[in-house]
Amino acid sequence: LDRLLACRLPKPGRAGLAPMLGRDGRLKGDLTVFNWGGGSYWLMGSYYLREFHMRWFESHAAEGVTVDDLSDTMSGFLLTGPNARKILERTTHQDVSGAALPFMACGTFDIGMVQARVARLSISGELGFEISCPVTMHATLRETLLAAGEDLGLAEIGYYALNALRLEKSFGIWSREFTQGYTPGQTGLDRFIAFGKSGFIGREA
Repeated sequence: LDRLLACRLPKPGRAGLAPMLGRDGRLKGDLTVFNWGGGSYWLMGSYYLREFHMRWFESHAAEGVTVDDLSDTMSGFLLTGPNARKILERTTHQDVSGAALPFMACGTFDIGMVQARVARLSISGELGFEISCPVTMHATLRETLLAAGEDLGLAEIGYYALNALRLEKSFGIWSREFTQGYTPGQTGLDRFIAFGKSGFIGREA
């Protein structure tokens, strides 16, 4: 994994933005890497690119490493906005304060009756939490969050609203601001590259 990604791998309980490069130094992916501890990592990217990413991962996997596609078994929601933490606190007995779950932290939490993976980050650029759970519990998670935020005006939004929010913050996404035709320096992703790290694909370019 350290060879596939141009960033430094996050410590357990942390997430990080993870540019992935081809041998020519141009972008192969704009991913988020989650370190859940115990040697377990998630790579999250655009759903429609999963087959492309899986081919790349499998063709470069080191001996003893297994790569599983969780796209059809895990799902979730982005809980974002000024009351996001207050709503999340109502659904769990665990500490989700800013001190316990700071920006780019991640962990396993009980959200109502659902055991979920929660990360303190958001493409919206606002206070937010990405909450993932098995697809069989997706509807239950939705009901739990909506009930917890009803009196605070929690509402569901769609892709276009989220896209407008990320544009206001100048956050890029794949196929728009990021493509295989660009280098990290052309997209601003160079600030996430660990230039002092040796051996990752694209380093020599």
